[in-house]
Amino acid sequence: MIWFVEERGIAGNWTPCLYHGDKPTTKRISAADRVIRDDPVKVPAFLDGLDGMKIAQFLSPDGDLHGLSHDWKVVFAELMRQHSDTAPSRNGGLTTVRKRNPEMNDEQIETLESVANTLRGMSMDPQLNDDIRAILSGSAQRIDGVTEACLEHMGDTP
Repeated sequence: MIWFVEERGIAGNWTPCLYHGDKPTTKRISAADRVIRDDPVKVPAFLDGLDGMKIAQFLSPDGDLHGLSHDWKVVFAELMRQHSDTAPSRNGGLTTVRKRNPEMNDEQIETLESVANTLRGMSMDPQLNDDIRAILSGSAQRIDGVTEACLEHMGDTP
């Protein structure tokens, strides 16, 4: 079982951490206790294969994708897994890195562009609070970056 926590660093900032095994509690290091923000969260299966910083985007209260619905989080996790240069995979508690193919077909690119446009449209809804609208807009920009990178990569191949 993998747990996500945020520990207070020396400078007072929150640092995402992943723990394998039992649910973590306050740790004793030297003579000081490590402060953990909120309760540890079991990492959901749809985040399997993402590194700690990407998982933090979903599970941290400060994460860009924290406010999205479960369904959207699943979509973005899969996009992150499929279209990053490297994607970690778990093997018996050890993390290994495997290379991912950055190519997408035209249908996949069109689907991502449609999702980005939907998010952009949702970000203009005045009924949503500013934080949610910013998350939606930022997510659309990230999708645009992914599709542009794939289109550039496709242009480099014969």
